[in-house]
Amino acid sequence: MDCKELFRFINQIYELEEFFMKKGVSLILSLALSLTLVSSVGAQAEKTTTVQTPEEYIHYLESTIQPGYSSKSISDSNIATNNEADTRRFIEQFKSLSEDKQEKFVEYINDPQLLKDVFSADTPEQKALVEEKYSGDLSIETVVSPDTALEQNDFVLDTTLSAIGVSTSAVGDTWSYTFHYDQAYTIFGLDFIKTGIYMEIQVTTVAPYTSQVTNVNYSYGALLQNYYPGANLTKTELAPYISADKYRATKIVTWQWNFLWKGLGLTVGTREQTLTGDKAGQGTFTDRVL
Repeated sequence: MDCKELFRFINQIYELEEFFMKKGVSLILSLALSLTLVSSVGAQAEKTTTVQTPEEYIHYLESTIQPGYSSKSISDSNIATNNEADTRRFIEQFKSLSEDKQEKFVEYINDPQLLKDVFSADTPEQKALVEEKYSGDLSIETVVSPDTALEQNDFVLDTTLSAIGVSTSAVGDTWSYTFHYDQAYTIFGLDFIKTGIYMEIQVTTVAPYTSQVTNVNYSYGALLQNYYPGANLTKTELAPYISADKYRATKIVTWQWNFLWKGLGLTVGTREQTLTGDKAGQGTFTDRVL
């Protein structure tokens, strides 16, 4: 339960109490009902998965495997959307750590402060301070996927340049660029949380020596890996848009980070990821705290 939900719940208790008082029901009875509701919510919160040993962590990882899951098919990201091959690879990597590092890893993922620290690291300087705080055990990395590349459609793109340095493709020629960036959070070199943002744009030659971004073929954000039992990430996607000059397209995905710990739901905050791709095939990615 995040802070907003908690406040709504408290308000509901007060509204119920006021209702019962108007109906002549005793305060003791209304309080008893309120406590029953609190117990019910608490029971749901206590279902949060916790791990205390490396063995329990491995069991938890195995329980999150979703056979056939792919990043492109996901519509709602949550705590258990892990690709089978990736998860089994992660399990083997975790098992390859020394016993001391395995225990330290489990200690880290039971520390809500660590999640707050990695969430709050916005600038390169802040990231460096977080990495220093955890003695280099933790790192935050942005990765450009190797599948960010030109995709040719119905023709071979003419890369011959004219005397003024402009592509001489014919009017009506169309091609596309794919962009994919990952944001990874790692402990001992293992990506315990990884999000991705994807976009493919269509570029068309609309006049001699003039091309424009004419369509966004697809775009989406995905929670690629979440191997942090207490972390719950949910996303909100904005529709992609093309700039007025049709030079670039932009996709924005916001991620709300929550931490479920000892029966409490704590909202850590929201991060915004922005992916921009232009008609020349150049992409940029930013990730910031809102």
